[in-house]
Amino acid sequence: SMQQGGRDVILIDVRSPPERAVSTLPGALDQHSFAALAREEPERVAAAVLVPFCTIGFRSGLYCEWIRGGGLGMAASSELDVRNGEGVVLWSHDVGTFVQDGAPVRSLHVYGSAWDLAADGFDTVTFGPAGHLS
Repeated sequence: SMQQGGRDVILIDVRSPPERAVSTLPGALDQHSFAALAREEPERVAAAVLVPFCTIGFRSGLYCEWIRGGGLGMAASSELDVRNGEGVVLWSHDVGTFVQDGAPVRSLHVYGSAWDLAADGFDTVTFGPAGHLS
Protein backbone atom coordinates (compact mmCIF):
# COMPACT_ATOMS: atom_id res chain seq x y z
CA SER A 1 0.00 0.00 0.00
CA MET A 2 1.00 3.62 -0.39
CA GLN A 3 2.74 5.34 2.50
CA GLN A 4 3.25 8.94 3.49
CA GLY A 5 5.64 9.68 6.33
CA GLY A 6 5.42 6.04 7.42
CA ARG A 7 1.60 6.11 7.53
CA ASP A 8 -0.76 4.11 5.37
CA VAL A 9 -2.48 6.03 2.59
CA ILE A 10 -5.96 4.71 1.77
CA LEU A 11 -7.23 5.74 -1.67
CA ILE A 12 -11.04 5.81 -2.02
CA ASP A 13 -12.56 5.96 -5.51
CA VAL A 14 -15.91 7.71 -5.06
CA ARG A 15 -16.86 7.50 -8.74
CA SER A 16 -19.71 5.37 -10.12
CA PRO A 17 -19.25 1.69 -11.05
CA PRO A 18 -19.20 2.41 -14.83
CA GLU A 19 -16.40 4.92 -14.31
CA ARG A 20 -14.43 2.59 -12.02
CA ALA A 21 -14.84 -0.25 -14.54
CA VAL A 22 -12.75 1.68 -17.10
CA SER A 23 -9.85 2.06 -14.67
CA THR A 24 -8.97 3.13 -11.16
CA LEU A 25 -5.86 3.93 -9.17
CA PRO A 26 -3.70 1.04 -7.92
CA GLY A 27 -4.91 -0.21 -4.55
CA ALA A 28 -7.96 2.07 -4.44
CA LEU A 29 -11.09 0.96 -2.59
CA ASP A 30 -14.64 1.79 -3.60
CA GLN A 31 -16.88 3.51 -1.04
CA HIS A 32 -18.51 0.26 0.10
CA SER A 33 -15.18 -1.49 0.67
CA PHE A 34 -13.84 1.55 2.51
CA ALA A 35 -16.92 1.74 4.76
CA ALA A 36 -16.50 -1.98 5.54
CA LEU A 37 -12.83 -1.40 6.40
CA ALA A 38 -13.81 1.47 8.71
CA ARG A 39 -16.24 -0.84 10.52
CA GLU A 40 -13.86 -3.80 10.75
CA GLU A 41 -10.55 -1.99 11.36
CA PRO A 42 -11.37 1.48 12.71
CA GLU A 43 -7.95 1.84 14.30
CA ARG A 44 -6.25 1.28 10.93
CA VAL A 45 -8.49 3.86 9.25
CA ALA A 46 -7.97 6.35 12.09
CA ALA A 47 -4.19 6.05 11.75
CA ALA A 48 -4.15 6.40 7.94
CA VAL A 49 -4.16 9.31 5.53
CA LEU A 50 -7.54 9.03 3.76
CA VAL A 51 -7.56 10.21 0.15
CA PRO A 52 -10.91 10.15 -1.66
CA PHE A 53 -10.74 10.96 -5.38
CA CYS A 54 -13.06 11.24 -8.38
CA THR A 55 -12.64 12.87 -11.81
CA ILE A 56 -11.69 16.45 -10.98
CA GLY A 57 -12.24 16.63 -7.22
CA PHE A 58 -15.84 17.79 -6.72
CA ARG A 59 -17.45 14.51 -5.63
CA SER A 60 -14.40 13.55 -3.57
CA GLY A 61 -14.54 16.94 -1.84
CA LEU A 62 -18.13 16.24 -0.80
CA TYR A 63 -17.09 12.78 0.41
CA CYS A 64 -14.28 14.33 2.50
CA GLU A 65 -16.87 16.53 4.21
CA TRP A 66 -19.13 13.50 4.74
CA ILE A 67 -16.29 11.59 6.43
CA ARG A 68 -15.32 14.59 8.61
CA GLY A 69 -18.97 15.07 9.51
CA GLY A 70 -19.20 11.58 11.01
CA GLY A 71 -20.59 9.70 8.01
CA LEU A 72 -18.52 6.61 8.80
CA GLY A 73 -19.86 6.47 12.35
CA MET A 74 -16.33 6.56 13.78
CA ALA A 75 -15.35 8.33 16.99
CA ALA A 76 -13.48 11.62 16.54
CA SER A 77 -14.36 11.79 12.84
CA SER A 78 -13.37 15.46 12.70
CA GLU A 79 -9.81 14.46 13.65
CA LEU A 80 -9.36 11.99 10.80
CA ASP A 81 -6.65 12.95 8.30
CA VAL A 82 -8.78 13.32 5.16
CA ARG A 83 -7.33 14.92 2.05
CA ASN A 84 -9.09 15.45 -1.26
CA GLY A 85 -7.15 13.43 -3.81
CA GLU A 86 -8.91 15.49 -6.46
CA GLY A 87 -9.11 13.60 -9.67
CA VAL A 88 -7.93 10.99 -12.09
CA VAL A 89 -7.41 13.72 -14.70
CA LEU A 90 -4.67 15.33 -12.59
CA TRP A 91 -3.31 11.91 -11.58
CA SER A 92 -2.78 11.16 -15.29
CA HIS A 93 -0.38 14.10 -15.43
CA ASP A 94 1.33 13.52 -12.06
CA VAL A 95 1.62 9.76 -11.70
CA GLY A 96 0.10 8.16 -14.76
CA THR A 97 -0.66 4.72 -13.34
CA PHE A 98 -4.14 3.20 -13.70
CA VAL A 99 -5.34 -0.36 -13.33
CA GLN A 100 -8.29 -2.43 -14.50
CA ASP A 101 -8.84 -5.64 -12.51
CA GLY A 102 -5.33 -5.18 -11.12
CA ALA A 103 -3.60 -4.93 -14.53
CA PRO A 104 -2.04 -1.66 -15.72
CA VAL A 105 -4.05 0.18 -18.39
CA ARG A 106 -3.70 3.50 -20.22
CA SER A 107 -7.37 4.47 -20.16
CA LEU A 108 -9.43 6.54 -17.78
CA HIS A 109 -13.00 7.76 -17.50
CA VAL A 110 -13.21 11.56 -17.56
CA TYR A 111 -16.98 11.82 -16.96
CA GLY A 112 -17.75 14.28 -19.77
CA SER A 113 -16.05 16.03 -22.66
CA ALA A 114 -15.61 19.23 -20.63
CA TRP A 115 -13.13 17.36 -18.40
CA ASP A 116 -11.36 15.50 -21.21
CA LEU A 117 -8.02 17.01 -20.23
CA ALA A 118 -5.98 13.92 -19.45
CA ALA A 119 -2.26 13.80 -20.15
CA ASP A 120 -1.10 12.82 -23.63
CA GLY A 121 -0.92 9.07 -24.20
CA PHE A 122 -4.15 8.18 -22.37
CA ASP A 123 -7.29 6.85 -24.02
CA THR A 124 -10.17 8.66 -22.38
CA VAL A 125 -13.76 7.48 -22.02
CA THR A 126 -16.70 9.80 -21.34
CA PHE A 127 -20.37 9.50 -20.54
CA GLY A 128 -22.55 10.24 -23.59
CA PRO A 129 -25.43 12.76 -23.43
CA ALA A 130 -27.79 10.13 -22.00
CA GLY A 131 -25.34 9.11 -19.30
CA HIS A 132 -24.09 6.01 -21.09
CA LEU A 133 -20.44 5.21 -21.69
CA SER A 134 -19.19 6.54 -25.01
